[in-house]
Amino acid sequence: FNWTEVGFMYTDIDPREAENLPFCKHYAASFKDSTNTLLSEVYTSIRFINKFTVSAFQSILESLKSRARVIIVCVENREHRKNLM
Repeated sequence: FNWTEVGFMYTDIDPREAENLPFCKHYAASFKDSTNTLLSEVYTSIRFINKFTVSAFQSILESLKSRARVIIVCVENREHRKNLM
């Protein structure tokens, strides 16, 4: 298939859950650094979902699915994670 791109979609911390430490932004940066260092032939496409809605998620997913065989999704908010399932 000659796939060379991995997608990573993430959201930011919900202000209502401010007691939790944000982890998605750090995972995205760490993932990109790791793939750039270890897998030079793989391109990492990072997409930030500014205001999470199902339609925003679907739009970004649609833009990535033709290029990336693997798409990783990291969602900070518990309610949003539940809605995705």
